[in-house]
Parts: sequence; C-alpha cells; structure tokens
Amino acid sequence: MQEQTGAKMKIPGTYVDECRTQHDVTVVDLSCAGCRVAGDRNSAAAGSVVRFFIGAIGPIEGRAEARCGDDLRISFVNPIEPRIVEHFAAA
Repeated sequence: MQEQTGAKMKIPGTYVDECRTQHDVTVVDLSCAGCRVAGDRNSAAAGSVVRFFIGAIGPIEGRAEARCGDDLRISFVNPIEPRIVEHFAAA
C-alpha cells in the first residue's frame, strides 16, 4: 500500500470477509491505494479478500495485507478517486 495521507482520522468503516462476516472498524488512515483500520481483532487473515465500505462509499474490493495488533491494512484492487480521500481527510 502506498500514498498514505498521513491525516489522522476516525471514520466509521465496515468490511465483509470471505465468510461474509461483517466487521465494524475505524478508518485511521486512507489513501487511493488502501487504508489502515483500527478495532479489528483476529478476523481477516493476511491475503484474504474483503469488501470494504467507508461512510456511504462501497463496496470497494480489497485484500487484507498485514495485521499489527488490532490494526489491519487493506489494499484496494482498484484505486479510489483522490477526491474521496480528500473528502474523508477533511472530515
């Protein structure tokens, strides 16, 4: 994942894992290529396919990349528009 905004944010998000289980998380960093979420415990394993939602945006197809404690990095299959990132960074 690249192009992190560096913006500190706390935006509600959700992802659905391969077992169709919904996980409510907090987006703490967002870029066009992916995001980092907090509040995710022992769910999607690295490499898992996920469908991600942030606010009213989604589904965004992604892949769980790496876990550190209750943080999870998700890379997006197709980059999202920069204006979406700017919108949430300004919130």
